[in-house]
Amino acid sequence: MAMFSFDEQAALFDVTPLPNQFILNYLPEASGDAVRVYLFGLVACYHHEAISDLQQMARELNMTEDDIRAAYRYWERKGLVQRVADNPPQYRYQNIYQVMMTGAQAQIDPAYEQFAEAIYGVFDNDRRLHGKDVSQCYEWVEQMRLPPDVVIAMMRHMVQKHGKNVSMKKAEQMAMRLADEKVQTVEEAQEIFRRDQTVWSGSKKVLEKLGLRRYPTEPEQTMYSKWLVDWQFTPDAILRAVDETIKSSNPSFAYLDGILKRLHEQGNVRTEQDVSGDIEGSRKENEPIKQFLRALGNYSITINDTTKATYKSFQTMYPDPVILLAAQQCAKWGMTTLQDVRQTLMAWQNRSLRTLPEIDAYMRQIDEQNEFLIVLYQAMQLDEKTKPNAADRALVKQWTEEWRFAQMFVLGCAPWAAGKKSPMAYLNKMLKVFREKGITTMEAAKAERERFEQQPSQSTAPAARAPKVVGEQQYTQRTYTPTQDAMDAMMQEWEESHA
Repeated sequence: MAMFSFDEQAALFDVTPLPNQFILNYLPEASGDAVRVYLFGLVACYHHEAISDLQQMARELNMTEDDIRAAYRYWERKGLVQRVADNPPQYRYQNIYQVMMTGAQAQIDPAYEQFAEAIYGVFDNDRRLHGKDVSQCYEWVEQMRLPPDVVIAMMRHMVQKHGKNVSMKKAEQMAMRLADEKVQTVEEAQEIFRRDQTVWSGSKKVLEKLGLRRYPTEPEQTMYSKWLVDWQFTPDAILRAVDETIKSSNPSFAYLDGILKRLHEQGNVRTEQDVSGDIEGSRKENEPIKQFLRALGNYSITINDTTKATYKSFQTMYPDPVILLAAQQCAKWGMTTLQDVRQTLMAWQNRSLRTLPEIDAYMRQIDEQNEFLIVLYQAMQLDEKTKPNAADRALVKQWTEEWRFAQMFVLGCAPWAAGKKSPMAYLNKMLKVFREKGITTMEAAKAERERFEQQPSQSTAPAARAPKVVGEQQYTQRTYTPTQDAMDAMMQEWEESHA
């Protein structure tokens, strides 16, 4: 036992010196695990009782023993640690300032030296690698557990694909992918490289077919890999789907992804023949919808799942020819939404219109009524923006079909309703009076109007019905003058006679 020692709890309250040279020159390039191992061992240099063996150190750091050995091999290559024994492992920390001032040589690691030589050879001396680049490559061996020959083969593949100026970040992404797929042989790695090359060349062909002369981006290659590997489409099947993509207003990988996603969700669509058959089936399914949307005139509506579902709901009410007629009618009325079409179809159903001839006859009648109403509105001097509506059409139908007035007779009476608060209601009341009086010609209507114009000024209320007059009612009673509207007087008389 040594003559002098620290208290057993001293390590908990002591301070371990760490040179700034380590922080500035070594820490930035080292991995997080390598730094943890170095610092933990540094504490043990000052307090031997803190760590007794490699197993304890692994438990304390929550690392494997192999990870710790790999970290120390890294520091050996840097010259900051010297391995003095292997079983059990013993390490001697070197003074950083002494290493930097004396230029002490790091311990030679034959495996590392052989690996570094192979990595340099991949670039054929056309690119001068920094020591940290080679160290990073070796970290993939030690930390990701990739065999050295796999990493060398990977770097050769990356140079072939991206050129000798390939970034180490991009290479690290490939290394992580190999590690995730637990690659342990060059043959397994080559299979992934071949798949990777297929993805790159396939993505390039898609871009060319889209008319884009550039290399595929990483997200585009990832998307292509999904189609090829996850969804199991053949390259020819993907290119067949591109034919449909080109027909869109904005062809892109994202649009193509939407087509292939729909095909994938249907299942059992993998080959070019499968895709062609499905596309042809979709074309037949979509053709009535295309005709419908063209007739509707709303070019902002695209054919998607929602549009298809809406059209199918229309088909539960009527066949395609009737739906097409509804779109044409809605477009004529300036109503171009799917909801407008739905309401039109429901209105036809409510009127028990079942067949196309029935609906066609009904719509011709509507058109005739609308044309008549437009002329009628002009005769009553209504605003030009006034549009025919169902209530007015119902009045026209009542006048011409139930009351059997000729349209020319109704138009002749219309000017007498001009300027009234509710012209259509006023005209309806006027025609009701004429109907009860048996008046059906303009000559008779004008004669009736002139009869009221020629009446002397008098109260329109019958004398027999005059109420008792009290003082509060001693005011001038309303009388008609020759200048007053005779039609108002006529209808007032009619209302009083029916009171």
